[in-house]
Amino acid sequence: MIVYNRHSNWLSSISILVILTLLSACNKKKDSGKVVTEVIDFKHLEEKPLSEPKSNTCYLLLHASNPDLIIGSIFKVIMNKGRFYFVDGRHRYVVAYDSLGRSIGRVGAIGKGHLEYLRCHDMATDNHGNVYLSDGTGDKYIKYDSTLHAIAEYKANPEGTKIFITDDGFMLVGLSPWNVGEHEGRSVGLYDSKMNLTETYGNIGIHDENVCFGGTGFANSGQYISYVSQYEIRDDVMLFSPIDGKLAKRLVFDFGNKSVPDENKTDIEKNEKQIEKYIRLQDIFSVTDDRVVGRISIDGKIKPFVINITDEIIYIGDEIDMKEECIAFIDNSFVNSRQIVREHYPDSVKRHIENNQTVLEFIKIY
Repeated sequence: MIVYNRHSNWLSSISILVILTLLSACNKKKDSGKVVTEVIDFKHLEEKPLSEPKSNTCYLLLHASNPDLIIGSIFKVIMNKGRFYFVDGRHRYVVAYDSLGRSIGRVGAIGKGHLEYLRCHDMATDNHGNVYLSDGTGDKYIKYDSTLHAIAEYKANPEGTKIFITDDGFMLVGLSPWNVGEHEGRSVGLYDSKMNLTETYGNIGIHDENVCFGGTGFANSGQYISYVSQYEIRDDVMLFSPIDGKLAKRLVFDFGNKSVPDENKTDIEKNEKQIEKYIRLQDIFSVTDDRVVGRISIDGKIKPFVINITDEIIYIGDEIDMKEECIAFIDNSFVNSRQIVREHYPDSVKRHIENNQTVLEFIKIY
């Protein structure tokens, strides 16, 4: 069931995007691998708040046909061929719903056996409606058909967790920092359609193996597949072709003296209060030649942002309630999980939340 609310008082931090026309221009240079690097000089950007114009907001009420399909919390959502696929952040399994919010079923089976997974760390879909699941605990990837049945299993070698399937059926994998040997320290791997590793990109820098940042991993704007490493505090985004998965360019955020010092990056728990004084990327939702959208940590507060590079302006929103965070960018809409009743919600939405059911909020960008 979809409920519309034309004048929602949704977080001002996102809605201004309906009126932004972003033009892309960056300082460009070639790195040693002949990949274009575009630099955003953060300290020279004019900061402006995000405001709230009138916009259409709609809500999707998710109805589980049985208790096993109720979503505890949403870690990731993907829409493919009229279906929503959710990684349950609490239980770490994947469930599928149709476009009307009705549950379809759980993807695959949990277990230690062949074609079973222990814990879902990420998922992806391809152009044929197949679903791919990354099991970082079992060190494998499992492929499912559109009926949600497993059809193939692949060993994660080298190890990785975050995944994305390109238009040509290749897999991009965010590699783990604990790989050793030939691929030690590499950041992203590209696999062909037969799951043979063909190339690796980037290097994992200074990190704390006990801590992960962000949750998006790979994000598809249609023009680029963006990737921010979850294993380290870093200020650059790798951009890949959505067709063949080749590295296209890098987008670097220059935070100047507000960048997290290297000496604070190896023991995050010990240095948490120090790190909160600086600026770091949290997630990137979309990168095109016209706009960059994501979340950023400023003084320990996670906030959404959008940058107009040509005019050197950054629009920064209010701090995000991490219990109701923005979780995706689908079909030019920001998708938000809603778990707390707000006065401006339609009555049907309020009742659904009060009954401990999941609600998705969509903010359309025109």
